Amino acid sequence: MQQLVLRRGHARRGAGVQRVGDVRNPIIQNDRGQFEGNPSFDLIVTTRQTRVDRRPAVERVEIRMGRI
Repeated sequence: MQQLVLRRGHARRGAGVQRVGDVRNPIIQNDRGQFEGNPSFDLIVTTRQTRVDRRPAVERVEIRMGRI
């Protein structure tokens, strides 16, 4: 996640890699009965999202004028 090419590619698409969380390496038993590490980590990413609402903001305007 530290490669500049990867970071620039994410940035062009509106995503930013904030940080890689804790790296875990739990030991599991594989299908042969051998123990091996299974590394994993959490990746925190931010994105921008733009919503466009095409419905009219005002549906009806009613003006009432009277004497005071």
